[in-house]
Amino acid sequence: MVLIDDIITDGGSKFEAIAVLEEAGLIVNDLVILIDREQGGRELLASKGYALHSILTISQCLDEWETSGLVDAAAIEQSREFVKATRFA
Repeated sequence: MVLIDDIITDGGSKFEAIAVLEEAGLIVNDLVILIDREQGGRELLASKGYALHSILTISQCLDEWETSGLVDAAAIEQSREFVKATRFA
């Protein structure tokens, strides 16, 4: 079974959803996520045997917003620093 969700940060909330499905007798192998915030969720899920497939990463989003000029450069840099600082916090 594949679990589909919008975003992943550290992965904690995904285990809650997985538990409900597995308690119902389903087997979860993969998760499909729209945006991976690159803050350790992928690695945590992998350590428990789950595969994460993300459509985008937060870095890709930031790159696009920077290239398009849709977001102020200072805000982009601040966001990149936040992601880096909280990557495996």
